This record gives sequence, C-alpha cells and structure tokens, in this order.
Amino acid sequence: MEIQGAKDDGYLTGLSYLDTSRGIGPIVDKLPYGLQEKWVSSGSWYKEENNGCFPPFSYFCNFVCHEAKKRNDPSFIRQSSGANLTKQERLPVKSFNINKPICSVL
Repeated sequence: MEIQGAKDDGYLTGLSYLDTSRGIGPIVDKLPYGLQEKWVSSGSWYKEENNGCFPPFSYFCNFVCHEAKKRNDPSFIRQSSGANLTKQERLPVKSFNINKPICSVL
C-alpha cells in the first residue's frame, strides 16, 4: 500500500513499471503458490474485461489486500489442537523421572 501511495503521488515515475507484467512479476513470484494461481485467474479476468490491458498495480494491491483479509479472518483459521490429531500424528512425548538425581556424588 505504501508503494501504491508513492506511485499515486507521481514523484517517482519509475514506479509506473509496476503496471506491467514484467514489473510485477518478481513480486508475484514471492507469493505462495496458491495465491500466484489466484492472481493468474484474477489478472486474466481483468484483461478480458479491459480489452487485453494488463491489470495496473492498484488492482494487484486490491487483490493482495482482499486475499490477506480472507486469510486472516479468525473465523476461518483452522485450529490445530492436539485433540484433533490421530495417535500417529501426535508428536512423541519423552517421559522423564523427576525423582531421579541429575548427578550422583561419589
């Protein structure tokens, strides 16, 4: 969002490079694979609706913000408590004797 703000100010004209597929590619590459696939879908839809024009950086920012909001919604976060795991999935617990002396004196 900060980059979008700087881009909108117009003082950093080089940021218009982010409105191209080559400019945004390195950023998309850093997204998790599932989001990269969703971006391809969303970007392709944008191109179809806008006469083949590549989505601007603002569209990408909105896409990322929307996906982040969905993924951080606490009502959809899977709980991974030990009660939900099968016996094989649980990590082995090491037992130890608390009455055993740590070191012995000769």
